[in-house]
Amino acid sequence: MQKGIIDDSSIPRELYSRITLLTLSMEAEDEDGRVRGVITSLMAYDDISVETLAAYANVEPSEITSFLDDYNSIPLETRYKIGVTVLFLHFLCK
Repeated sequence: MQKGIIDDSSIPRELYSRITLLTLSMEAEDEDGRVRGVITSLMAYDDISVETLAAYANVEPSEITSFLDDYNSIPLETRYKIGVTVLFLHFLCK
């Protein structure tokens, strides 16, 4: 086998699928887009409201909504607060 080439026959199919998905999704979406996806997931699967996310991130609910609509519409510091909070909540809810 050549150096740097992965022999995918030695990797379990599920793990290979996850690695492929992770690689493709990292290339297809920017950081804010991934955070928006996590927010959507928390709201859909863990029943966490915009108000709850805003309270934990110490921002206004309208800022969460603005982030979901167009993350460039809010300041970088606010996006950072939302991102850190959301990723921590995602970790806790897993």
